[in-house]
Amino acid sequence: MKAAPQDQLRLLDVAALDTRVTQLDHKAKTLPERARLAELNAALPTAADAAALLGAQLVDLEREIARIETEIEQVRTRVSKDQALRDGGSATAQVLESVQHELETLARRQGELEEAELVVLEQAEEISSKRSAALAAEAEIATARDEVQALLNAAVADINATKSTLVDERAQLVSGLPSDLVTLYDKVRADVGGVGAALLQHRRCQGCQMELTPTEINRLRTADPDEVQRCEECRRILVRTSESGL
Repeated sequence: MKAAPQDQLRLLDVAALDTRVTQLDHKAKTLPERARLAELNAALPTAADAAALLGAQLVDLEREIARIETEIEQVRTRVSKDQALRDGGSATAQVLESVQHELETLARRQGELEEAELVVLEQAEEISSKRSAALAAEAEIATARDEVQALLNAAVADINATKSTLVDERAQLVSGLPSDLVTLYDKVRADVGGVGAALLQHRRCQGCQMELTPTEINRLRTADPDEVQRCEECRRILVRTSESGL
């Protein structure tokens, strides 16, 4: 393939733009916000689960408190009835003795229930405090995640804006180059990765950093300036200049 030396030289400008775009793509993928966001997204379900578990425990304790309070109320109701019967003056001595015995039993039962309720209330207070802390931790993680997501979105948007400008510059640049030369460049770029053309500087390909053999040097020295040459090692288009050492 033949192409004017100045067109071949302009391939280096295309390659420079491609390199910058590749660097921007890498930067977008490796932004520190991505790693931090991944950490927060992983931590959030754990924090939510912890808060939910404490919430379930609190519900169970509240049900137990309600059950005990219901039983206490039942005991109090029975005590009121027995006291009314005892104080009514119409009960026989045998009945009064039975009522007095029941009142003593109920008093003990009420004391036991109130003591049990106190224990459960203390447990509920402790769990409620832990749940509040867990909910606060969950909210803190969620807030941090949203903040990091916003920072990531802004960083990506900035990168994309820069990348869009470079893509436009590239399109304008290649529009002034021979289509077959651009096609070859893009094919080489797709095959080898990175860029499709490299400067030959001081007898060294700047694409693969390999120094050319004497045979290759002689071949390039005798080739016409408009003859498109390729690196034997990396197959990139070699752009010859006065710095090539030929």
